[in-house]
Amino acid sequence: ERRREIAKLARLVGVTKAHVKRTTREERMKHAQNRGAHTPQEWLALVMFCGERCLLCGSTNRPLTKDHIISVLFGGSDRIDNLQPLCAPCNSSKGIRSIDYRPAGWWKVIGR
Repeated sequence: ERRREIAKLARLVGVTKAHVKRTTREERMKHAQNRGAHTPQEWLALVMFCGERCLLCGSTNRPLTKDHIISVLFGGSDRIDNLQPLCAPCNSSKGIRSIDYRPAGWWKVIGR
């Protein structure tokens, strides 16, 4: 079922199996950073605004990871407006789905 969901999403955005297989995660991240990057200060401000917790499960005792709201696989950038703090288990369970858990007003803390 999960493979069908991924294949359906990939077709919607024009990503083929051949494209995914011939690019590494490192290459996809480089392309995402070329579309836009964030500063460490922006990330820290976002994490602090979100209460230094995972936005999905609310955990404060797990390290936070940078979740790309729009997956890098599907053309998401590495800009702060495409990131949210999630713990590793929640980031993995979210997978490639585009779900934004950030609280209203998050953009005010990054000073843009």
